[in-house]
Amino acid sequence: MLGQHDINLCIKEDSTPYAATVVHPGLQPEFRDSYGNPSLWGLFRLASTCRMYAMHTPVDSSGRCFLEYDKLTDEHFTFFASSQASIARCLYEPDFPNHPLEVVLIDKASRRPVAVSEYWREHYGPHCIRGVPLIIQQKEPPVGGVSAVYQVKVAWSDTDLYQHTNFASYIRFAVDAVQEGLRQGAFGGHLTQEDVRAGTAEVSVSYIGESVQGDVLHVHMWCPPGTSRTVVCSMEKEGQVINQVTLTYHAAAV
Repeated sequence: MLGQHDINLCIKEDSTPYAATVVHPGLQPEFRDSYGNPSLWGLFRLASTCRMYAMHTPVDSSGRCFLEYDKLTDEHFTFFASSQASIARCLYEPDFPNHPLEVVLIDKASRRPVAVSEYWREHYGPHCIRGVPLIIQQKEPPVGGVSAVYQVKVAWSDTDLYQHTNFASYIRFAVDAVQEGLRQGAFGGHLTQEDVRAGTAEVSVSYIGESVQGDVLHVHMWCPPGTSRTVVCSMEKEGQVINQVTLTYHAAAV
């Protein structure tokens, strides 16, 4: 659990719109890649830190947490189903805080999705529930097959409190896989090192299954037909897709 003094955070609750704002000191110097750009997994870790703090820190003297999230997760987990971010060239432009997440409530014993309680649905559903089924559409490789395959073994440092691979770790797996694909010349003219050096413009992630320490994942990569500077990283465990990361990069400067 994060304390206010651990990383100097503060939280503010707003009723209109119903939201919690977390003030964070920003990215640390180590969250930069070898190009000097903010690392994607660093950005997702930052979002994860703010989300955890917002959901589990009392917002008033009564001890109540935002959305009463502590009660919601007292006997359940919450797993990400999907996430998406648009990253402006200037990192702190208004685009970046628009980081939509789709979350499912998970039974701790079965680790399967369950419905939220009627109390929570009545009090907070209008602010958080879209009212439509959550369907994650898997991306399929083109007829010509994948461009490259990268293998990664999940390490202990890739996991989190839920004892499974942290959602941000999949971003790092994808970024490393793309770099290996570039080194092999797997993408032809569809994606170049100069494109990647220009920085990420869009990232979307679908969380379909779980992996744990010791699991071996195969990252299948391809550039979707009709797209520019875009690569899909589809991660399989024992032949089953468990995660898909789609990365689109800014155009390289001419």
